[in-house]
Amino acid sequence: MKRRSVLIGSAIVPLLPLSALGQEAPNCDPEEGGGGLITIEKMAKFSPRARSDLLEAIVKGWRHVIGEQIITPIRAQHFLAQIATETGGFARIDENLNYSAKRLRQVFKSRVTTADAERLQHRPQDIANHVYGGAFGRQQLGNTEPNDGWTYRGSGFMQLTGRDNFKRRGEKLGLNLVGDPEQVRKPDTGFKVATSFWAAVNANRPADADDLREVRRLINGGKNGLEEAGVWLARARRNFTNVPTTPEEADKFDPSELQAVKSTLEKLGLLEPNPEESGNLADLIRALVKFRADEGFPILDVANLLPPQQLRALYDEDVLYALTDYQARLPE
Repeated sequence: MKRRSVLIGSAIVPLLPLSALGQEAPNCDPEEGGGGLITIEKMAKFSPRARSDLLEAIVKGWRHVIGEQIITPIRAQHFLAQIATETGGFARIDENLNYSAKRLRQVFKSRVTTADAERLQHRPQDIANHVYGGAFGRQQLGNTEPNDGWTYRGSGFMQLTGRDNFKRRGEKLGLNLVGDPEQVRKPDTGFKVATSFWAAVNANRPADADDLREVRRLINGGKNGLEEAGVWLARARRNFTNVPTTPEEADKFDPSELQAVKSTLEKLGLLEPNPEESGNLADLIRALVKFRADEGFPILDVANLLPPQQLRALYDEDVLYALTDYQARLPE
């Protein structure tokens, strides 16, 4: 399906190294939005297509972040990168289970046979009860009732899943999330639950060490979405920092974001791994052209542009959101 291409131009801007922030970075003021570190404007630059109600919930609910000791820029950056990864850049907080038969087999191949996939395709409630129910649901998620898979499907900014997880977060927060799970699928409570989950898995520890792989393991249980989270982390570092950038710097490419994009394209088999961080710009451009074609995006005529300008044109918002939607590209 073709989608509209909107060029982001100079939206790809430079990244100050994380070491510039350091472990002794100033604490976020425990006010709404972290005393200016987190604002609607910054959030909109971080994720241009985010839902406004989700951005508002983050900024207004930042006190919950402070309450869980996410009080330095490095912690805030990792936290925001993870919830952006889980929500498609703040586009959804209710798991999309409207899968085709092919995608069902790709995403849940160990729990869905070919016959199951044909029977269940495009029936989200039945899909949820199948993949999050049965022996797996009982043992891994605490789902015991016939409709628990759907009732406790991925929800909120951290895509909380399973009766047991809803029960634990509810007990911690003094909320009846088992009896009223729709609360988690509402922006304000969904965000509060996400901060509680972050604290429960002690994600501040690897965030302090800038260990994205370990943060991702704690949040997702494995490495799914690791490279995509790297893209959001680079964007978070650029947008949520106490270290100012000059207008001249703001018009340059962000090398860390481009490196994360390269890693994601390598995972998809569209780009050969290159140990050199700089890599080959021409190869990256060709990989982006191929990715755009695979996604059905409009063909852009960039032949007469210089390579940096080609890159700016090809790596637009369409590509950002498609490339970082890890749930659409789980390994087969």
